[in-house]
Amino acid sequence: MHIKHVCIEFEIYVLSCQVYITFSDNVPIDYDIEMNIKSIKITLAEKDIFFLQVKEYTFEEDDVRDIKVYGNKLVFRAQLNSCPDKESSCFSFTSKYMPVLKNDEEVLITCCSCQNLFNSKSYSFRRVLPVEICDVNHMFCHGGTENMVFQPQDDDCYYDKVSIYIRNKHWTSSNAIKCQNCNVCLGVCVEYGLRLWLDSINIKFGNYDVQTHALPYDCFATIVDDIIKTMLGPISHIIMKYKDSENLNHYLLMKIIKKNEFAIALNPSCSNVLTLDRKKCSSIIWHTSSEFVEKWRNDYYVTEIQISEKMYLSAVKNLTEINNQFLIGNYSTGQEKSKKSYLFND
Repeated sequence: MHIKHVCIEFEIYVLSCQVYITFSDNVPIDYDIEMNIKSIKITLAEKDIFFLQVKEYTFEEDDVRDIKVYGNKLVFRAQLNSCPDKESSCFSFTSKYMPVLKNDEEVLITCCSCQNLFNSKSYSFRRVLPVEICDVNHMFCHGGTENMVFQPQDDDCYYDKVSIYIRNKHWTSSNAIKCQNCNVCLGVCVEYGLRLWLDSINIKFGNYDVQTHALPYDCFATIVDDIIKTMLGPISHIIMKYKDSENLNHYLLMKIIKKNEFAIALNPSCSNVLTLDRKKCSSIIWHTSSEFVEKWRNDYYVTEIQISEKMYLSAVKNLTEINNQFLIGNYSTGQEKSKKSYLFND
């Protein structure tokens, strides 16, 4: 038997920590946990011995409680003796993808899934201007002071890190924009026209260069990073929603805990001595039930933002994998039965 991975979540303000250990096989009935000041010693069936070390922390000796075993996972709490002088910072993500559009350059837009043209006509933009992801509805263009609305003109293209905004007089409903060939949702109609997701489209230029689509998880991480950077407090409530090709809304509700002391070790070499590395991390408590959307809107200060279907599926997949890999089942909060996951840089 060997350790596959370890996760320790530190609660530095109360000098405590929660330890999650995943083994290659089920934990035997006969096990022992010994807290030393510099390490944690795990003994299984009096023969397999493992040592866990986190250089910046020291532990209270022989202080272990709330021990639980779930198949091949061992979970327990321990008391800390000391913490690092400097806290680890929260999750931070730098996108490697940004749309590159030029003024007065002929552009064709295609579906990234099947390469079918979104529109038979090409676009040529007189102005190409950036906007912030979360503040579009608070911006205005050519509206004066009496009509402060974000309203691109016919030859304008606005862009943020996950989408582009195009004026279109023929698309002004609240419906999803779907590829006519493969039915993939490419964007949404808004008051002034179209918002197309950069993870769902390719952009082809008149000189035959192609700008390929962004990675869906990168787009999701970029949005979360932007929200974390503007959080006024340690916790933020976020409602992410996407509209599918049948115009039905799907939700991802997340409570983001801005800073979290977190250490992790993966053990591909099956070593019996593991040194855990601190990670930049934020904790995420989340669920996908639409049942609590109105409650969140009424009870919390909420950031509500639209995302693409690809972003939604990628986010849920990633958060579920982290929950299954490091944690144990559901992390229930009241009736919502949320799951707990982490976002960390690598």
